[in-house]
Amino acid sequence: MKRILLSLASVSSVFILSAQTQIGNSDFESWESSTTELAEPVNWNSFKTGSGTWSSFGGQQLDKSTTVRPGSSGTNSARIFSRDAGFGIVANGNMTLGKIEMGSTTASSASNYNYTIATNTDFSEAFTDSPDSLVVWVKYSPVSSSGNNARVSAVIHNNTDGYKDPNDVSGANTIATAIYNFPSVGGWERLAIPFTYVGTPSNAAFIMVTFTTNSTPGGGAANDELLIDDLQLVYNPSGAGIEELNSQKFKVNVNLDQLRVFGAITDQSQYAVFSSTGALMQSGALQNVIPFNSQSGTYFLQITDGEIVSRIKFVKE
Repeated sequence: MKRILLSLASVSSVFILSAQTQIGNSDFESWESSTTELAEPVNWNSFKTGSGTWSSFGGQQLDKSTTVRPGSSGTNSARIFSRDAGFGIVANGNMTLGKIEMGSTTASSASNYNYTIATNTDFSEAFTDSPDSLVVWVKYSPVSSSGNNARVSAVIHNNTDGYKDPNDVSGANTIATAIYNFPSVGGWERLAIPFTYVGTPSNAAFIMVTFTTNSTPGGGAANDELLIDDLQLVYNPSGAGIEELNSQKFKVNVNLDQLRVFGAITDQSQYAVFSSTGALMQSGALQNVIPFNSQSGTYFLQITDGEIVSRIKFVKE
């Protein structure tokens, strides 16, 4: 596979970058094959190039879509989808910068994971920068939206060959993570996910990004679908955070057991509060004051107004 690393001087009029790395083919415009037998975007991998005991049973669960996010200048997005693998097993759609290991027919087994092959550029993404957040457009269409979440996992790790997601994510070789489980909102959604740094940034050597149609291995149903478009790593200026990045219309203050929302609220404005792991805490029609009695922790307030989605990170003490 051809690997692509981009060094951008600027990404927009708001965020100015200086030689900061982006992931290759992060707009999913370049594809290695136009056939349905092996349709993978350049720089990304699926079950068709997987390994492991059950790799010969891997089916086509990734292809090119011409449905793109609103305002895109491109013509393609990536589409992953789940399928019925037989014997009551749902094989979730999976797309990654690493290689997929299919070691067990039990979806939740530790023998199933995505991993970095440090010596093979086809299945690794060299990366030594320190982004603040990952931004990506997604359109999640599960067969049943009840209780189902798709998942994006971005993990920066050190120079460890065979680093596994999810097996090694909580270990000492991890530098930073940007992981988010998200439900269907009925259309395209712009996600902005902050990186949490748990290791020494100067030890960063690789990044692994993975998308899957269900946050629970084997969860969901056959034909769940996730479209992915225009992924970007954001390097904020000193002092800027996730709130400045993706909340231009709204601000939120936490006051005891209330969220106070400031911005242009309309009759169509809806809100949802998610935990840092992506669990839905509460939702409803957006008001200036929202009762919020959950325990201390980090949360995300998602505000939907038509096709515009804002997500604000906040901390409750």
